[in-house]
Amino acid sequence: MTPSLSSNTPTNTPKSQLQRQDTDDPEEARDGLTATKKRKRRPGRPLLSFAQLKSRKTAREAARRSKNEWKISSQSDGSSASILEATKSERRNGSSALEQLPVELLERIFLYALETNFCRASPFLASAVSSERIYRTLIRLAFFKDSESEDGETPWPIPVSGQQVKTARERIVAALKPADYDTMRLDEADRANLQATILKCKWCTKQRIQAQLPALMQMTIQKHWVGTGIVISDPKQREILDNLLQVSGYETVVRIPLFEGTGPNGVTYRMAIKPLVWIHIFDEGSYFDVNHRVMGIRSIPDYLLRGRRADNGKGYHFTGDDVDLLELFRQEYDYTATGHDVHFSRDALQSGLRTAITTFHQRALTTLLKVDEFFFRRRLETIPPPGCANQCTGPIYAIPQDCFVQAIQLPMPHSMYFFIELLRGNAESMPPDSPEITQWAMELSSGTYQGYHRIADVENKMAQTFGRWLLDFMITLPGIIDESREDPERRALFYFGEYRYRRYVPCLLNAVNDGQPTLFHESFPNWIYDFSFDVSETWPTIGKEWK
Repeated sequence: MTPSLSSNTPTNTPKSQLQRQDTDDPEEARDGLTATKKRKRRPGRPLLSFAQLKSRKTAREAARRSKNEWKISSQSDGSSASILEATKSERRNGSSALEQLPVELLERIFLYALETNFCRASPFLASAVSSERIYRTLIRLAFFKDSESEDGETPWPIPVSGQQVKTARERIVAALKPADYDTMRLDEADRANLQATILKCKWCTKQRIQAQLPALMQMTIQKHWVGTGIVISDPKQREILDNLLQVSGYETVVRIPLFEGTGPNGVTYRMAIKPLVWIHIFDEGSYFDVNHRVMGIRSIPDYLLRGRRADNGKGYHFTGDDVDLLELFRQEYDYTATGHDVHFSRDALQSGLRTAITTFHQRALTTLLKVDEFFFRRRLETIPPPGCANQCTGPIYAIPQDCFVQAIQLPMPHSMYFFIELLRGNAESMPPDSPEITQWAMELSSGTYQGYHRIADVENKMAQTFGRWLLDFMITLPGIIDESREDPERRALFYFGEYRYRRYVPCLLNAVNDGQPTLFHESFPNWIYDFSFDVSETWPTIGKEWK
């Protein structure tokens, strides 16, 4: 028979409880009950009610907000070292032995190791090395080329000594503090790796890099002019150079003259300076001619080539600062080099071409085309691939064909201007038998394209002229591809943005330059030396952030 709920029979009572109920000694029963409770107790925190949990969460959030507000106010009033010391004192009970070291020692350890995982070890270590002077030092270390054994560094084969050379070296060491540059020296591989590492960091912005260009220029002058023992005899030029090499006096030198000095070998040398870009030292008598760049570019990050990921996580886009920084890197690179010493992803670059077209960013498209053509055309033409005797038998420079088809899908007049930029990048990459491009060219020539009445009459005339020219060009394109393979510099339609195959271009020039704004630039100049952001022009107004 099933017992009722009101029954006194302990059907579910444990055996130990039955035994305690049977005993007559109350002390023995109490001891048994206590032993059972101790035996059943589980380790861990006591259970809390939902109200208690909510109260704890609210208290933690309030403490977190208070701590953040204190940090912000402290950063505006005090130094980073005092903030770190206050943070360290708060967490002294849980700090490791490494975290208890002074901030100055942590900075030195980080600069000796140059290991980014050091910052990821703990939030405190990340805060210790996240200061403006560390950012400044890392940028200078990464982009200052201080190789001691370079061909053509000095016009004399023996080492130079003296107080002037010693002072120059001391100035360079001081500019790189807190890094101990006398004992740590980066070779080209280490410097390239450091560039690639810091360019991935969010703090390494265009503004911070640009702010270090005056200091990098000073260090380059110290190394290659003052540090080689060249002495300026003209007191006026010597005063200008002294002001140029001082942090507090560089702004007084707006116009930089052509300096003239005497080397240890008794020969007169001259130094021309393009502010923030390069230093040119030459001697007309001995034909010594060396160009030193202010920045040694060895890496270009993917986000400058592909674009940044959109906020919604779908697609990419370019910002004005990113295009400016890419133009800055282009300008800082030595155009006499082969292009093999710069590391970047061409897949990211070609993806960026498509992004620039879909986002209507013509300046980004032009800059990417210049980067792609210069580096990869130079690589193909200076060192042919293995097994190829010359450029005629090896691969030729080309851009993705689908970019042309993608450009004509834009509304007018954007499609026309983007298509022209792609032609200047490499006209031989255009598919000659594309039905989409043929249809688009026919619509342009007849004036029946979509949006005909929404653009100016001058652009309508340009579109009709360009459409007729494009139809004729597509017929002759297969022959131009063969000729450009044999001699791209002379037989390609455009070479570094400059027209070379004059049989096809003048007819277009004459057609659109009849008293109206031209569709192309009239002279089709070499666009490699044309910059949409010229950093040398910022020399008088760059500011004092770099001090």
